[in-house]
Amino acid sequence: MSSRLYFRAVVAAGVSLLSASASAQEDAAKTCGQAYEGAQEARKQAQLMTARDRLLVCSQDQCPKFIRKDCSGWLEEVRRSIPSFVIVAKDADGKDVMDFQAKLDGEPLEGSLSLAVEVDPGTHQLELTRAGSDPVHEELVLREGEHRRMVEVVFRAAEAAPAPRVATTEEPDGATGHASVVPYVLGGVGVLGLAGFAYFGLSGKGQRSDLESSCKPNCTQDQIDEVDQKFLFADVSLGIGVISLGVAAYLFLSDSSGSPRRGDSAARRSPVSLVATPGGAFAGYRGHF
Repeated sequence: MSSRLYFRAVVAAGVSLLSASASAQEDAAKTCGQAYEGAQEARKQAQLMTARDRLLVCSQDQCPKFIRKDCSGWLEEVRRSIPSFVIVAKDADGKDVMDFQAKLDGEPLEGSLSLAVEVDPGTHQLELTRAGSDPVHEELVLREGEHRRMVEVVFRAAEAAPAPRVATTEEPDGATGHASVVPYVLGGVGVLGLAGFAYFGLSGKGQRSDLESSCKPNCTQDQIDEVDQKFLFADVSLGIGVISLGVAAYLFLSDSSGSPRRGDSAARRSPVSLVATPGGAFAGYRGHF
């Protein structure tokens, strides 16, 4: 190769290197300028973590001197302003534990949970989970410049799930309570029936004695019918009283012995019936013996 050709090749290579270097410097300057402006904007919005990352870019040696100088100074200020916290977890017995997972604002925390966690200032939601324990939720409000704040949490044993309810065919307490009142009601009816028997019997007897001493044998038919009606009421009252007391005693003894009295609606109706007849009334009992 002649000296002339060699000189041309060297010049061409030099030009290429200069062009590549100029292009790289231009790209670096552009990157530094974007990081410089982005860091200032992030600081204004309290996004200190983002501001720190951009300041690391614009403080490098390839950046223009004035940019590098500003970014280096701001970087130290931002680092001192970024808050951080440390998780101190214990179990129900007060022992330190590390076998847990943590999420901050819904994102898993990476790295060792025994180290301080750096975050932007403001409100954050911390969620901690551990096998066999109830999850722990904490709301943190961290301020600028607050370093290594201790966040103490206690894991409580998870509560056992309630046992499923077993279906039962037993009637509500109200139905049983309603049935147990029937003997007392019938007992009351029986007592009233006996009282009515005594009242109408004595009243009729007294009225008949008055008629025998005053008008017999010339008493009117209306006077005689009035006396007969009272004796009829006495007989009906006696029948109702005796039957009601008998049924009440049976039901009371059956209930005390534990005999089942559950069934359909017909079985829960009153077992005593009273039917009027032309000559008076008829009392009956419906049941199973």
